[in-house]
Amino acid sequence: MREYWRFDHTDGQYHDTALAGDLLVNGVYQQIPVAAGADGIVRGYSPALGLELHWSARQLRFWNPSAQEYLPDLVEALEELAVERTARRAAEEQARRLQAELRRRTAESQVVL
Repeated sequence: MREYWRFDHTDGQYHDTALAGDLLVNGVYQQIPVAAGADGIVRGYSPALGLELHWSARQLRFWNPSAQEYLPDLVEALEELAVERTARRAAEEQARRLQAELRRRTAESQVVL
């Protein structure tokens, strides 16, 4: 394992700190710098992921510095999935209606007078 991260949801009650990471360098783990910003968010950068790990309000989040946004957490990901499913179902229903209308019009145009 090249990189190892630990977080303690109790803000350090069970471990010495809420967030800590280690990076394997020449067979030896070295501590990854983790620091609290002025905003109170504890941050550490994961070279393996290319993401920052943020610890704030007893929640661990992954920050994408290149996109300048958080990756969705589980609740957000499930909400996005539900929205996508609803949109897909609506699109499928619209396609069925259009196909039925096309069949109806095709049948009408084939009627011999």
